Amino acid sequence: MKEFSKLKKYYEAKMAKKFCNLENIDKCTKKVCTCKLAAEVKTYQKLVLPDDPIDYSKCSILDFNGISKDNNEQVLDADIALVAKMQIVNFCWGIKDKNKWLKIENNRKVLSKKSIMDYRFTIGSHVVIYGDSINTTLDEKNEMIFKNRPIGKTLIAAIIMKEAIKRRACCHNLSQTYGWVSFTNLRHMLINNDDRVFHYKMADWLVIDDIILDVEASEKSQVLFSSVLDPFFQDRLEEKLPTILVFKFNIENDFLNMEKCLGLALMKIIRSKNTHKICLSNNLV
Repeated sequence: MKEFSKLKKYYEAKMAKKFCNLENIDKCTKKVCTCKLAAEVKTYQKLVLPDDPIDYSKCSILDFNGISKDNNEQVLDADIALVAKMQIVNFCWGIKDKNKWLKIENNRKVLSKKSIMDYRFTIGSHVVIYGDSINTTLDEKNEMIFKNRPIGKTLIAAIIMKEAIKRRACCHNLSQTYGWVSFTNLRHMLINNDDRVFHYKMADWLVIDDIILDVEASEKSQVLFSSVLDPFFQDRLEEKLPTILVFKFNIENDFLNMEKCLGLALMKIIRSKNTHKICLSNNLV
């Protein structure tokens, strides 16, 4: 809480100076101080979204183009990147037509009005982001080398979460909460009855990143994993809380092992008609 308050004061001063030319935000005479609302949004984005390997709080839908921000390398086939981008646009703004999107993609005021994130929250929409990110190459001995190469799955989750947090600017969303956790950390907390689990279980918007499939785990371990994961995801389903799942593999390849390792409730989310699937598997990986 101390970190939140300190960061919020920093953004309040920055916003007041930039937009209202005020040295002290408390001197604002507006009925609703938009600088305070904007500062709160920025604070949540900075604290919720990851900042490694890049600061995702500074990213937007305009940054998703299939090109790595680290080395300017094309990591996604252009056609697949465009399809995925329009799926994000459809989820956040309800726009399916590419030409309509291109006309307004840089207009923040129009995008704010067209946002359907409140509707997504009301109906408890989920997002599943997946795709193989293992790149195979041959070494000097002509032996296969497997290397993990980011293809933008976490970036998509960050873009959607950032849009959800922006809705705090509407007063009826001020009580919303957000969570971002890696799958292995969440599973560890569930197994150890960590008190932090409650925050993630009841977060209004939740991203679970880097979901793996422990197919080599013992049968006993797999039973344990599914037994702690099932109640967690079932509660979120029943409460209609939006969950954004980021898988490190292609979920279309191994449904049987997924059910054994990840539990039935998570599979319900994947198969739900209220779940939006974004696939990034392509021939560049």
